[in-house]
Amino acid sequence: MDEVVYLDEKGVTITSTKMVILGKTFATRNVGSVLTKDKARPRWPWLLVLAGLPQFPAHNTEVGIGLVLVGLAVWWFNYPTRSLVLVAGGGEVQAISSKDIPFVQRVHDAVVNAISAR
Repeated sequence: MDEVVYLDEKGVTITSTKMVILGKTFATRNVGSVLTKDKARPRWPWLLVLAGLPQFPAHNTEVGIGLVLVGLAVWWFNYPTRSLVLVAGGGEVQAISSKDIPFVQRVHDAVVNAISAR
């Protein structure tokens, strides 16, 4: 049986016999399942925004603007991330984690195709 390549991009190669994910190599036959875990943006920065809004009528404009801007900046720059977890006989291994959610989904789909084709 020839080796079939399911994905080869950004340092990730998924084939019918092996998976090379950012320098880590896994045998396709040893992977039982794959799952993704999402980490959403934090919600606590909105507390800063809410704390800053009452400062405007109280004539603490600088404090209000500062709290609102810091809260929005922290929320904006904490992009959601998605992790790819491979499950084998030895347990779970986090293979990749990225803010590029479509890329992690493509890797997930390629791993699913590789383990279902064996």
